[in-house]
Amino acid sequence: MLKQERRAAVAHHSIAIVGGFFGVYALLNRSATFGSSATANLIYLFVAGLEGSRQEFCVRLGAAAVYISGIVFATWISRYFKERDFRYLAVVVDLIACLVLAQIPADADAVLALYPMFFAAAVQWLAYTNASGYNSATVFLRTIRVSVLPV
Repeated sequence: MLKQERRAAVAHHSIAIVGGFFGVYALLNRSATFGSSATANLIYLFVAGLEGSRQEFCVRLGAAAVYISGIVFATWISRYFKERDFRYLAVVVDLIACLVLAQIPADADAVLALYPMFFAAAVQWLAYTNASGYNSATVFLRTIRVSVLPV
């Protein structure tokens, strides 16, 4: 494996750990809401709409809008980072999201409190779509054992 490929694989797995931290944080601290799961959150949005819970629907719709804005931001900004590695900016976005999450009170609405995570997860998704033959975003690599890291 080339040195550049090895570095890309290590970076990819390292950011997967950050994604795992985000997942554990959301599950343990925000009423078992899995902030990194776009599919589950869209299902909850649909269910809130069917149940007629206007407030829950609006909060979840806002979460979807934040996630979409993260995708738009990442797509737009990656065009300007062609000479540089866009993944570094994704790490900065993750750091900012962590700092913002730390400031949100524990009694805040669980989904509303995860808005920074929704944005960061979308940016991370686009920045780390593949590495070292893994054609998957980092959110799906959290279960890979450490032993697959190149030596």
